[in-house]
Amino acid sequence: MKRTCACAAWIGIALAGTVAADESGPYVSAGLGRIDAPDGSNLGALTGETENDEWSWTVGLGYRFNRNIALELGYVDLGKIQSDLTDATGLSDASAHASFGADGATFALVGTFPIGRWEPYIKAGVLFSSTELQFSGTIDATPFAGRLTNDNEDPLYGAGLRFNVTEPLQVYLDVTYLDDVGEPETGRSSYFNGTAGVLWRF
Repeated sequence: MKRTCACAAWIGIALAGTVAADESGPYVSAGLGRIDAPDGSNLGALTGETENDEWSWTVGLGYRFNRNIALELGYVDLGKIQSDLTDATGLSDASAHASFGADGATFALVGTFPIGRWEPYIKAGVLFSSTELQFSGTIDATPFAGRLTNDNEDPLYGAGLRFNVTEPLQVYLDVTYLDDVGEPETGRSSYFNGTAGVLWRF
């Protein structure tokens, strides 16, 4: 919560010094990407291999206050991280399959630096995440299964590059880092999310 409040305060300070310009106005965006999450999934004494390269997608609605400052609201689905797990201690015949999924609304301040038809940018904000950890398996032939969910606020940071194809249409490449999405008790992961997409200005 402290991280969320700090981010909101930064956004407020930035907007306080912003004035409207001819390049102000709304825009919409959509993108398709791939996530990369750290290895080393675990479920108690179980450890194993993780499939951490999954598809993601995102949509957004933004407003440019001038050529350098914008606010964005969006939604991102980070897919599911899949893990096949076994007992690392060797004391029992245990195995499990687990999946961890995260999605949610995003809110970010975006700073752009136009250079001709190119627009490098950086951003910082918050992911209002909903996470789900599902797992099932056996311990000494006894089955078990469970599902844990959590809602949280998690910081995000990113950078990217846009290219003006025509006056209203841009294409972009974006890399966003989402830090510690979820909670240890109900599943947690950090993500790098690389996205390619399109943006339309009004």
